[in-house]
Amino acid sequence: MTPSPVPSQLKMNGDGAAELSGADHRAFLILVVAAAISLLLVWFTSRDLVLVGGLASGLIAFSALFEFARRRKPIELATAPLPPDWSVTRAAADASSAAIAICDRAGRLVCANEHFSTWFEGMRAPPEIDVDEASREQMVNAGRAAWRDGLAEVGAIRASSG
Repeated sequence: MTPSPVPSQLKMNGDGAAELSGADHRAFLILVVAAAISLLLVWFTSRDLVLVGGLASGLIAFSALFEFARRRKPIELATAPLPPDWSVTRAAADASSAAIAICDRAGRLVCANEHFSTWFEGMRAPPEIDVDEASREQMVNAGRAAWRDGLAEVGAIRASSG
């Protein structure tokens, strides 16, 4: 029977704990020496063992709390992606003299300028616009090109005859 592994947060020195680098080791020694000098200064000025003991225990407790906070993993905040703000896009599209429609991958209209809604009677997605078959094919190809290249334009389109 093999012993169960020790959880990583309980591992002690020599049992997978990270070794101190040279700079970390020097900084740790400087802190220990500074704490010892502080304790000696308090002892020489007060000659009160209870005061020195209280200060020492406070330093140890603060050091342990600091080390715990330092080793603690950062909390990952769960953030839901925000929906896009189309107001700037709409304002830029309204400044154009062309009819502009922006659709998502499913073909739903997500943003269109005023020219588009006027020229095509309402806010319908391009696949739902009443146009002839050649114009519809142009729009489908432009949609594919827009998703592939980031931009596509359609020349003249004709309304359906029926």
